[in-house]
Amino acid sequence: MDSIQEREHYWSRLIAASERLAMTQSIDEVVAVLRESARDVVGANGIAVVIRENDQCFYAAEDAIGPLWAGNRFPLETCISGWAMTHLETVSIPDIRLDDRVPQDAYQPTFARSLVMAPIGQPDAIGAIGAYWSDVGAYDDAMIGRLEALARAAAIAIQNARLHAAIRESYRQHAIALAAGRMGTWSLDVVNGTLSTSTLCRINFGRDPQEDFPYEALHEAIHPQDRERVRAAIDQSLSTGCDYDIEYRIVTPEGETRWIGIRAQPTFSTEGIPVML
Repeated sequence: MDSIQEREHYWSRLIAASERLAMTQSIDEVVAVLRESARDVVGANGIAVVIRENDQCFYAAEDAIGPLWAGNRFPLETCISGWAMTHLETVSIPDIRLDDRVPQDAYQPTFARSLVMAPIGQPDAIGAIGAYWSDVGAYDDAMIGRLEALARAAAIAIQNARLHAAIRESYRQHAIALAAGRMGTWSLDVVNGTLSTSTLCRINFGRDPQEDFPYEALHEAIHPQDRERVRAAIDQSLSTGCDYDIEYRIVTPEGETRWIGIRAQPTFSTEGIPVML
């Protein structure tokens, strides 16, 4: 390829890798995308994806012409990746044999003779991407720019992955709490009167969990002596925006009287019209 075709190739690979990273939802997926794409983005003989684990560097994945250090952990202070992460700087070493930061014993068995290591994440690095060549001084400034751009895309992807994980855990804990307290969930579309209920909600109302439970049936289940109080609480919540928080009696289809505790927050349109409870 000539220089123009080469630049277009590398930048198209970078764009494709960034798009794939934007779709990831876990750190494992981020590592996989980097392993599959980083080498082609920078045109290196090998790449390594490093994840920081407290005071250690975990070489999570690699793609190279020869083995590097995948699966190994090293103290932060002994690795070039650790140096890049702690200093938040990209490290470029044209000849690894002439740099005293390089652990020569670890590099000697490998093909690597020059390298660039870019940290992932700001202001605290959470990982690094290393690119390696079998020749001395085999990289250029354009390559360093692509590696740093890929590292920035990876940092955003990892942050998003951690957010997804936190959301999933929050939902899991919420589900556990609901199940432990035998609390069902429900929502009422105020505009069209459509009621959505969870299985446990229908069970608590003495209903078949597999059958529909429309709002008319819920209203009919309320004890006749409590219906006016429930209606007033709903009206107050929708008119003032306060929580709908009430306890009332219901009568199941079998004639059993139960006490039910209900709590909800109303949702309003941008025009201030109540749309959901």
